[in-house]
Amino acid sequence: MAGEYLILRHDDVEKMVRGALSPESPAYIELRSRHFLTDELTTRSALELLALKVRSRYRRIPEFTGLHIFVVTLRCEHSCPYCQVSRQSENRAAYDMTEPTATASLDLTFRSPAKAIKIEFQGGESLLNFSLIQKIVFEAEQRNKVAQKDLQFVIATNLAVVTPEMLEFCAEHDINISTSLDGPRNLHNKNRPRPGGDSYERVSCGIRIAREIVGRDNVSALMTTTEDSLSQPEAIIDEYLLQEFHEIFLRPLSPYGFAMKTKGFASYNGDRWLNFYKKGLKYIIELNRKGIAFREHYAALVLKKMLTCDDPGYVDLMNPAGIGIAAVVYNYDGAVYASDEGRMLAEMKDYTFRIGNVNENTYEEIFLNDNLLTALHDSFTLSAPRCSECAFEPYCGADPVFHHAQYGDYLGHKSESMFCNKNMAIFKFLIDKMDQDPFVKDLFCIGLITDMLQLGGRALRLQGADEKIQRIFRLSDDAELPFALRPRRAYLVRKPTKALPVGFAAYVALPPALDDVIVPDDAIVVHLPDAYSYLASDDIVRINFAEQTIKVLFRAKSPHNFLLVTEHVTVTVSCARNLQKLLRIVGYLTSSVKSLL
Repeated sequence: MAGEYLILRHDDVEKMVRGALSPESPAYIELRSRHFLTDELTTRSALELLALKVRSRYRRIPEFTGLHIFVVTLRCEHSCPYCQVSRQSENRAAYDMTEPTATASLDLTFRSPAKAIKIEFQGGESLLNFSLIQKIVFEAEQRNKVAQKDLQFVIATNLAVVTPEMLEFCAEHDINISTSLDGPRNLHNKNRPRPGGDSYERVSCGIRIAREIVGRDNVSALMTTTEDSLSQPEAIIDEYLLQEFHEIFLRPLSPYGFAMKTKGFASYNGDRWLNFYKKGLKYIIELNRKGIAFREHYAALVLKKMLTCDDPGYVDLMNPAGIGIAAVVYNYDGAVYASDEGRMLAEMKDYTFRIGNVNENTYEEIFLNDNLLTALHDSFTLSAPRCSECAFEPYCGADPVFHHAQYGDYLGHKSESMFCNKNMAIFKFLIDKMDQDPFVKDLFCIGLITDMLQLGGRALRLQGADEKIQRIFRLSDDAELPFALRPRRAYLVRKPTKALPVGFAAYVALPPALDDVIVPDDAIVVHLPDAYSYLASDDIVRINFAEQTIKVLFRAKSPHNFLLVTEHVTVTVSCARNLQKLLRIVGYLTSSVKSLL
């Protein structure tokens, strides 16, 4: 339930099942520390920490519906064969959202208990109704002066009709831009045809101008994998690098809307897409090994669920399902759908996930709709057949819309489900890569650890460090470590030495290890106090050069790691006080999750 995992030898698993595993064995200690088993040595604190981990995974539920999607028009000047929306021609103004419908949608948006609200404008091509977008933004900002929520805006657009004036408005109101980029010119133009055949040229130009006006970090892109994409994952990733993006979301085609009418979904199966995905992810890993920082977004979401107790809130990987409680869609005609995919099903005349109308129903009537509650109840993975017994349940989610579209019920047939097979294959692939390659383990872990709870550190002396920098390092005492891994490691110096191995990002020294060593002027050296003599290879620390502190984030050999934070007894007094405060909070939170344990 908490998401802990452990790779064991087959004989250790057999011994555990038979109850014959020795309590002194490393496997037994690891199993106990990760809550797979309890014995007479298990303390109440360990069970409360497990409860807190589970509680942390479900912390988003009370603040549901943070994403509110406004479909401001169905008009679009593109004719993408894979489009999941039955778009209308550009001159059909009857398919635009009206001001009264937008106002009623905002009424529902600001009824949400979520502290953070994101309003996303979709189409069709959303910029074809830009005047309404402006009015919604103005009105939302006015309402938020009272509501005081963390309010964000996103416009989903192909950028083909964008103007500098539109982008200036976006910059003034902190509106992010999300566009579509399917790959190199030939592939993008084939996937996304428009009059003139210049979709790639327009989006490339739009990305450049949007970055200049809105800001580089406020422009993102999504791609969709078609049958023509499957043979060229490297070329697609290279295009994202060429466009100076630092991540990509290798998305499969979904079985909804116009994509089904044109038989686009039937053009490739799940196995072919998985081969495409794995090939792309391997290529991304090698890019990082060469020093090119790049990530795959879906893998990052999964890894956050695997390696932390947090849930990123991605709708397709939530349990209970994210429909309605994480995202909701206000269609151009006032209809409210539990998810964007539910709206797409409606384009196929399946209205199962239409949960009301902004012009006809109250907030309570919409979000207590029987269709929504039944879908959430029936797809709850902790009680669903097969899901409740699956080892990967903590990392996965419930997707009742997908399974309803494929099988006519909210659960589907798990052995045949493309959703299940895709996710299980990705989970196994990620775990295998971390188990087999230390570089991949570092790559996957370091980017997530900064989000974790941290306990206090102790003052130390630093040499050769920029005072404005704080960095996270995995420690290593291996002087023969491959050079490719050294830039991500800090070398742990335990004993006096005549020379330091070159190439490490920093050197962490215990006294008096460096007393008689000449250290290069440009080397980052951390002189640890005696209290940190317990540190060992593969521990993870955070060094704050401005505060002159070191914080131990993860103890590789400790059986007490919680949220990747050390509980080692030699931490400082400030750590102990923080831990006591944390355990008092646990007492309050445990009661909320006892029914789950």
